[in-house]
Amino acid sequence: MIAARQLNGDLDGALADYNQAIALDPRFADAWFNRATYWKANDELGRADADFSQAIELKPHLADAHAARGLVRLLKGRRADEAQQDFDRCLALNNNLRAITGTAYCGGETAITGEAMEIENPIVPRVELPAIAH
Repeated sequence: MIAARQLNGDLDGALADYNQAIALDPRFADAWFNRATYWKANDELGRADADFSQAIELKPHLADAHAARGLVRLLKGRRADEAQQDFDRCLALNNNLRAITGTAYCGGETAITGEAMEIENPIVPRVELPAIAH
């Protein structure tokens, strides 16, 4: 889903593309998701949360958006219960992930341990996650 410009490191161009796509079609969930990944990669967590939320509103079955929003909410240092709900929703949408990994895993994050998985991802760097408060 990530635009070629972002993959090639042209972040300003990618942001312009996402903004243009949203302006042309505000119901294009993938554009909201892509822009959210831009914000997340640039530590604009409030904006990332808002754009992931918009993508989910437009396309509720977009499991990656649930996983990414959950991570953003953990990185913001609060809303752990909402983050867990996002991880749970991601797993419900992709039940095969639990069977494949043997753990509550979704979108590169483990909901139970709060540790990043060892996955190469050029857009979302590996980060240390805070523990989920129960």
